Amino acid sequence: GIHGFEDDIFLSLPTVLGSNGVNFIVRQNLTPKELEQLRGSATQLLEIQKTLKL
Repeated sequence: GIHGFEDDIFLSLPTVLGSNGVNFIVRQNLTPKELEQLRGSATQLLEIQKTLKL
């Protein structure tokens, strides 16, 4: 998955859109610190998503 995420996590990532929807997700070059912060946020979001039963 994107940035190593294997779970279905609803993240807002830079995306290029076309007339048929998503063309591609922009690949970000994150520093180790930024990746750690993104993973922390994703973990929190995943826990919230589980309680919402999406």
